[in-house]
Amino acid sequence: MTSENIRAFTRAEPFKPFRVTLADGSRFDIHWPDQCGTGSGRVCIPEACRVEGATRFGSVALLALENVRTLERLPDAPEADPVVVG
Repeated sequence: MTSENIRAFTRAEPFKPFRVTLADGSRFDIHWPDQCGTGSGRVCIPEACRVEGATRFGSVALLALENVRTLERLPDAPEADPVVVG
């Protein structure tokens, strides 16, 4: 997997949610284009959680690109709630 493969998903117009699957079977669903960043052989994914009815980001997963096995579009879903960072 390359950074460009992931950027193709995050920069798609219009953006469509997608899933990152790792070699160990771990999965990360990406619902917003800014929820996933790449660089220097790594993927950075803030993990979202629900707090008081809002989506907030807690921990951050820093993954080696070499461990990413697949990228796949998620089925169409209704509009996501607004995101609160911090």
